[in-house]
Amino acid sequence: SGLEAKANQKTFENNQKKVVWEKGEKKAAKELFKSYACASCHTQGFNKDEAQAPNLYHAKRRLRVSWIKKWLKNPTGILPYTNMPNFWEDGEAQEEKILGGNVDKQVSALTKYIIELGKEKFPSANGRGK
Repeated sequence: SGLEAKANQKTFENNQKKVVWEKGEKKAAKELFKSYACASCHTQGFNKDEAQAPNLYHAKRRLRVSWIKKWLKNPTGILPYTNMPNFWEDGEAQEEKILGGNVDKQVSALTKYIIELGKEKFPSANGRGK
């Protein structure tokens, strides 16, 4: 694309490597995803509600891991008027029992989970799963 050429950046990220999980990390990621009610806005593939946020099943193809982490840590720092909450306000974990309350470990686990969603088939238009 023209934007890709002018920006000297690939349009799509090559996230083809298999996600490598540390012990307990995937379980923690799922707990964070549920606790933060991610599927209440990122509904596609999770429920039939109208989507209020992007389809996470496309993140693997479209987003850099580094950007996802940056976004999760401070969404309003990137897009000031976003509805996306900052779950790690002032660098503090809301879920202190998950991964010992370590913000970087939580963000990394949730990022891996989001990337791994992309290996699954994309949800159909009616919002039903894979």
